[in-house]
Amino acid sequence: MRILLLFMVLLTLSNSTVQADTTYTPPTDKIDAAYFGINIRYPDTSPWPDFDGVNRPVSTRIWANGTSWYQIEPNAPDSTGHHYDFTVLDKLIAQANLHGANPIIVLGMTPIWAAKYPNVNAGNWSQGYSSIPANMNDWKSYVTAVVTHCKGRVFWYEIWNEPNTTEFWTGNFNPASGAALDVYNDQVLPMISMASTAYTAIKAADPRTYVLSPSSYSVSWLDSYLYAGGINSCDNIAYHNYGGPAATPEGRFQELLSVRATMSKYNAGGRWLFSTESGFIRQLNEPTLSDTLAGQYLGRFLVLSWAGTARRAYWYSWDDIACTAAELMYVDSAGNLQTSTAGLQYPVYRSWLIGCTMTAVSSDDWGTWTAEVTRPDGSRGWLIWNINGNSTYSLPSAWGVKYARTPNGAVRATNGTLTQSTDQSVTFFTQK
Repeated sequence: MRILLLFMVLLTLSNSTVQADTTYTPPTDKIDAAYFGINIRYPDTSPWPDFDGVNRPVSTRIWANGTSWYQIEPNAPDSTGHHYDFTVLDKLIAQANLHGANPIIVLGMTPIWAAKYPNVNAGNWSQGYSSIPANMNDWKSYVTAVVTHCKGRVFWYEIWNEPNTTEFWTGNFNPASGAALDVYNDQVLPMISMASTAYTAIKAADPRTYVLSPSSYSVSWLDSYLYAGGINSCDNIAYHNYGGPAATPEGRFQELLSVRATMSKYNAGGRWLFSTESGFIRQLNEPTLSDTLAGQYLGRFLVLSWAGTARRAYWYSWDDIACTAAELMYVDSAGNLQTSTAGLQYPVYRSWLIGCTMTAVSSDDWGTWTAEVTRPDGSRGWLIWNINGNSTYSLPSAWGVKYARTPNGAVRATNGTLTQSTDQSVTFFTQK
């Protein structure tokens, strides 16, 4: 997979005006079905995101829905050993497999009986949840039990959710000490030990599996983790793409470029990058997007996550309406869940991208972004939008564009008209 990003400034002519484009070279692999991922927060009560039955996400992530360590093993081992309850986990795996989806299981979240610091603040979760275990063998036993139980059904494991925040990982920090948390010594180094133990246990239980790093949403935390040797305890990097210079898809794209640069800094440039969560979150004080803007952001996110070298892009989320600011579902006046505009547009974007090879991505000083692709039939296409809203775009005649496709599924002939209107939605201009 070609993942080296090249940055250059090109001069192009558009509307007879000289205009500077910043151009990025994306990965050269074809965009496959597994790229399209989604987090499902409430699988027991939400309809599965099958969309049109064809263009659905086939990568899912099992997290925060009754499957954490403290829920699978709520009680300390007794004289007969450890006891695990896989009822919920089995149900979710079966549900994913039924819909043709490949799940990632997130490992972690310490039960109170195993916590070194059981008095650590639980927040919205279980007491002791974010503490390092008092006995690393308990962690090893849990990891081994999960992977052994799921052998042949699950092939991807992510070690811990968002260890850069004290909501999920305080590590070796003792809240009773009166001292301030030391990120490197209390969080990073203990997570190195956790990941090393888990990686060895996972590979011993099922050598066919792949292990993702802990999924932080801080580039500086990831830098510290890789500096401490974290790349030795994973096959690929997981990251939660919630940052960047702006709370827009383009800002998220810039953050992915920073993540990739950090990976390369520690000789991890050849590893895959999984964006196991991304979206727009109310808890981050991001405003709720209108139904229309949410759909626009979703399309741009799917284009730019691939351009930012994410091998998998898991939208957060399908159904966590209380959390997300860009909803794929909403509750109607009768209290029923309905698919939003963004949710209806998801399969359209997927149908555009799957099987394509992205050859170039560029942005200009006027806010127009262009992603060029080679389609599965060998013809060419251009995904174009303008971040500032309504604009006109002059299509080069050499492109041979014949059709304009919009996220609502409409297809119209351009009839040789080279000047086309664009807005914050992605429009797909194609030769066929």
